Amino acid sequence: MQREPFFDAAKQIFDKMEDGKIKGFVTASSIADIYYVSRKASGREKTLAFIRELIDILEVLSVTKETIIDALNTEFKDFEDALQYCVADMNCINIIVTRNKSDFNLSTIEICTPDELIKKLNDFKY
Repeated sequence: MQREPFFDAAKQIFDKMEDGKIKGFVTASSIADIYYVSRKASGREKTLAFIRELIDILEVLSVTKETIIDALNTEFKDFEDALQYCVADMNCINIIVTRNKSDFNLSTIEICTPDELIKKLNDFKY
């Protein structure tokens, strides 16, 4: 949706995924959320095209009964954040990228903003 000031960092991250330098993941439930938000702003056809492109770049991780139970049993204030965390943990994901780091203050997984991840990737020697 090219929302500023977030677009540049997101584009850089997606470019790294497309180049095969990093691997990205998204939960199946996030795809539904993306559809809902994007359809309202961009319409159904553009949204479907965007999701098709997205799932070509990202791996889609399942939300299972087990991850839902795990999320319900966390101390996270927000259930959706708990769900993202539990899916990441169950799939041995190294970093969760979010603009709201404080939502993940209970995380044992490294949390980065998009800008922090870009800096980390730019410092990394491929």
